[in-house]
Amino acid sequence: TVSVLNWCRHTVKACPVPGRAAGNTAHTMNFGTLGKWVSQQASALGVGGIKDFPYEVGEVQTWGSGVSTHWVQRKGKRRADGLDVTIFEFPKKEGQQDHLELAQNGWKKTKTLILPGFLKCYDAVDAPQALYIAAEECTPLKEVLENTGDFTQPETRAEFVAFGLYSVIKALALLHERNLFHGNCNLNGIYCTKAGDWKLWGVDWVTNLNDPDSSSHFKAFSGYLQGGYKSPELAKENWQMIEKSPPHAVDAWSLAVLMYEVFNEQVVGDEPLAPQDLKQRGSIPSALYQSYVGLLTTAPKARTNPAKLLTQCDYFSENAFIATQQEIDELQLKDQVDRDKFFRRLAESIDAFPVANCKYTILPKLTTALSFGAGGAAALEPILKIGSKMSEDDFAILVVPGVTQLFNSPEPLVRIKLLQNVNSYASLIPQPVLCEQIWPALSQGFAHKVPEIRELTIRSMVAVVPRLSAALVEEAQNYLLKMQQDAAGVIRTNATICIGMVAGSIPEGERAQMLHKAFSRMLRDKFNLSRAAAASGYVSTIDHFDFTIAAQAVLPVLCPALVDPDLDVRTKAGQAVRLFLEKVEKGAKDMPAAAAPQQSPSNAGQAQAGQTPNAGEKSESSPMGGMMSSWASNALGALQKQTPGKPTPSASPVAASAAQPPRVAPAPPADDDGWGSDGDDVFDTAPAAPAQPARRPPPKVAKKFTPPSSNSPDPVPADGGWGGDSFGSDPDVGSKPVHATPSMNSSLGGSEGAGAAPVRKTLGGIGGLKMAKPKKKGLGGAKKMD
Repeated sequence: TVSVLNWCRHTVKACPVPGRAAGNTAHTMNFGTLGKWVSQQASALGVGGIKDFPYEVGEVQTWGSGVSTHWVQRKGKRRADGLDVTIFEFPKKEGQQDHLELAQNGWKKTKTLILPGFLKCYDAVDAPQALYIAAEECTPLKEVLENTGDFTQPETRAEFVAFGLYSVIKALALLHERNLFHGNCNLNGIYCTKAGDWKLWGVDWVTNLNDPDSSSHFKAFSGYLQGGYKSPELAKENWQMIEKSPPHAVDAWSLAVLMYEVFNEQVVGDEPLAPQDLKQRGSIPSALYQSYVGLLTTAPKARTNPAKLLTQCDYFSENAFIATQQEIDELQLKDQVDRDKFFRRLAESIDAFPVANCKYTILPKLTTALSFGAGGAAALEPILKIGSKMSEDDFAILVVPGVTQLFNSPEPLVRIKLLQNVNSYASLIPQPVLCEQIWPALSQGFAHKVPEIRELTIRSMVAVVPRLSAALVEEAQNYLLKMQQDAAGVIRTNATICIGMVAGSIPEGERAQMLHKAFSRMLRDKFNLSRAAAASGYVSTIDHFDFTIAAQAVLPVLCPALVDPDLDVRTKAGQAVRLFLEKVEKGAKDMPAAAAPQQSPSNAGQAQAGQTPNAGEKSESSPMGGMMSSWASNALGALQKQTPGKPTPSASPVAASAAQPPRVAPAPPADDDGWGSDGDDVFDTAPAAPAQPARRPPPKVAKKFTPPSSNSPDPVPADGGWGGDSFGSDPDVGSKPVHATPSMNSSLGGSEGAGAAPVRKTLGGIGGLKMAKPKKKGLGGAKKMD
């Protein structure tokens, strides 16, 4: 309005009235008239401000054709705090004097009737152009019942209607106690708040029959009431009977018609129904029907007082939702034991209550109880259940502050309740709040002295980790790895399971290494459930492992679990091995058929220098190597034939170890975590040091052998002519086959020349193979070879 006035002043001063001298104010526009006109038009359009009315008047709200009232309903907002309100406006137009008097009576009653169950009035003003009333945000009950919403769902409608009727009856009872009656108790005179509470309004006809002025007002305007709600005496305008009747008589009949419409979903309208038609039960609950019929008694004095329904009707007295609302109002009067019992009952039944009522009525009272120390851990569960039904924005405003405060509580029971219900609210907490305010307190649970809190903290990571920042995800990983070393086996098991469940949140570059480290070391845990969890973890995260890592790192640590003492571990390990083998086989099919031949570093260096390998070194493919191999095979076959009942000999590991120098076990690496080697060196990115070529021993110089003459005896050197340990024929048998003693070991091996013939003396670790002294002859007359 001010902007329009300033623009008009500037425009009119710049453009004086034609034919008059500039600056002649006698013939310029009257700004007082213009301001009044602009204010009226702005008010009619729902814009601008109203003097002494600190509310912004918004657009008109239109309802269905069934909503009948002489008040215009608009959206509004309180300027001080932005609170959404409903503005009722009655424009002062010519030709509507009767309606104006009726509206003025309602305007006055609204300011004075501050009773529970009535629509809350924040402010009211009698402006020159209209009457204004600022009330709590609401919607006509008829509009709510005819549209699909939270309150009209099959699972919540019964509770919504029961508590709504209870609230209306309670408000009427307070009115009747003051010798007043409402006169307009119908679908158009009741409004519903955003919490689902039914509130009486339409107080334009509120009358005190003992007051002559008030009585005359009702008589004058009773014709504007809807005919279907009028009691028989009111429809006949039998004022003498009405004045002699109790205050509740007129409202009792209207209340019965309201029940008929609500339960049967049938609007009565202006045409009244016959009493016998109204007394048809239809869809009216059986627990309410008897009291309902009492409201329809033809004689006004015999009609049931609606207040009696609050205590004597089972439909209201045995309703859990109504009982909950009553107990919440009396919460501060209960001791802690009774409060805890109530909170437990509330947590069990709250799912059947309308969401809006839980959000705007129950939740504020519960949070208030918590803030004043009247709630405790028992109140947390219903609060979180309500919060799980909210949007993320509503949850952040109504629930998160209380949850953040409770995480800092030193009470272990409060922390346990928070962790047990973390799945219901973790996804609704804004990430900045979760990372900055809740995580520091939540992570302290990993080191809590109570084992149950440590275990629940681990479980909570499944819901919390996906919403953490990258830095905090890494911190959570370290906590979980640390918990794998907890003294309690159950906690170690749950930590292993949790790592597998949050694998998708681990950075991809380090995911496989972290999972392998966590699972491989738990396969050697002394607790069988931990080992089973590790094997199952490999199965559940198989997609995160490359087939090369599976072959080089995973399978080597899984295979020992195939012979685990526990059957469950063996079963899960077998499943994991089969799946990883399939993965390796599938991946190996795509590999090249043959790899390029690789030379040893020494040979490669000689080839580059134009040199050849040492001629004294004989390869396995040389003629001498083939002759030695063939001879050893023939000798071994002859030995098997001459030793009945003995199994096929094989290379002796003990003998092999005797031929090689003992190997010293390398010291564990610096980064060993105390679990031994788990094959995670496959994930190391640094290139391995090149292998040093094995040094061959210097070649032995063969002794020059001079064959004896045919006339001289065959001289045989002490070593049998082979060098090293002597092999040859037994002196007693000459060139006959050798007969082994019963203590002969079935496996052969040992020093240089082994395999040519049985050894002469007992070799440690072979098994006591004893031989006789050889004859002074050659080996069957054959020439000895170098």
